[in-house]
Order: sequence, then structure tokens, then C-alpha cells
Amino acid sequence: MGNNRQTLLLSDSGYDCENKTGEQMLEEAKKNLQSMAFFGLTEYQNYTQKLFLKIFSKNFKLAEEFAQSNRTFAETFINKQNDTVQIPYLEEIKRLNKLDIELYSFAKELFFKRLKDFRIV
Repeated sequence: MGNNRQTLLLSDSGYDCENKTGEQMLEEAKKNLQSMAFFGLTEYQNYTQKLFLKIFSKNFKLAEEFAQSNRTFAETFINKQNDTVQIPYLEEIKRLNKLDIELYSFAKELFFKRLKDFRIV
């Protein structure tokens, strides 16, 4: 249940995914993501903040500009690993999380479309 977790959680399946294919869950997750008023991407924190403010700014004020972090916890773990060890694991992770990778690609395209629609980029 840990593989393709985002696809599972954003689909209409919840934890009852036995009667659906991965592709069905992926399509549901894409549809649900598209219907959300707002979502952001961790690696684009400044753009996420700007989009949030454009969508919800009528009654929402931030005390200060958000500080973008260019490092993640996972990145520090991977960088400590030996390249010969991490490559086989990375390929296996990609294989096991194919749906999440596709969902992320869709989310990134949708995110940048919204940035463009709100004239942020």
C-alpha cells in the first residue's frame, strides 16, 4: 500500500483499491487534482505561495515572504549514498511508483498552467 501512495490517496478508491486498475485510479486522481481549488509543489515553494495568495488573497495576509528551501530530507539521504548502491534502488522505486510519477508529471503541468492563468509566470 506504500507504492503509488499519492495516486491512491487522490483517487476515489481510498484504501479499497482491489476492484480498480492502477490506470483507473490514476485517471480519478488526475480528475480530483484538477478539481481542487489549490495545490502546490514543494520544489516550487515561492510560486506555490504566490498562487495561494492570488486564489485566497481577499482575506489572507502573510506576515512575510516565504523562504524557498532548495534541500529536502530525502535529497540529503540520497547524496550520502554510494552511486553504485543508489542506482538499482532508484530504478526499483521508479518501477514501483510508476503511477505516482505520472501523476506528478500531470500535477506539474497543471500547476504551471495555473501559474500562467493567474499571470504569475
